[in-house]
Amino acid sequence: MTEAQAKAEVGRLLAELDSFKVLEGFHAGAFSGKGLPQAVRWYQDATALRDRISADMSLPAALRAAPGNLLGLGLAYQQSKGQETPGTKGDREMVVEALK
Repeated sequence: MTEAQAKAEVGRLLAELDSFKVLEGFHAGAFSGKGLPQAVRWYQDATALRDRISADMSLPAALRAAPGNLLGLGLAYQQSKGQETPGTKGDREMVVEALK
């Protein structure tokens, strides 16, 4: 995977998370089979991307870490019911920085 492809995928996942982070169905079920279907698929996609690029030394370290940061951000949004907190702001900043 090229750096541009990885950035595009991370950006897509961040946009998807933003689209459902405030939905009640996400807060109730998060990434379980009982949650929103798009959240469950998002979690699977983010996990697969993390597994695919985390050890790719040709990519910048921040970009290799971004899928894991996204997963943490998703869990933090589930707990905060989609609200920004110091923790979500920190995770989000790391993801956005990886996209630069």
